Amino acid sequence: MGATKQRQEQQQQEGNSVALDTCKSSSSSRSSMDCLGCRLTGLAFGAGGGAYILSSLLQDPPPRGANKAAVVATASAMFCFGMYRALS
Repeated sequence: MGATKQRQEQQQQEGNSVALDTCKSSSSSRSSMDCLGCRLTGLAFGAGGGAYILSSLLQDPPPRGANKAAVVATASAMFCFGMYRALS
């Protein structure tokens, strides 16, 4: 009876190590795949952040010259980041 219990414990330990190895290999092969919630959060962060930065163009004295170009470039980069997170 003691040998049976030892065998069961050994099988459980082997099963746990196999499950951990399977989890590690599946997470490394699916590292580029995210859950839907992660994609939506990234999209909201990128699109929302880009819109917030772009809203600075609506200030009373609007930015001019290089400042305006920097605002547009930063907002575009944020928006592209959000789209990349949503589609990749």
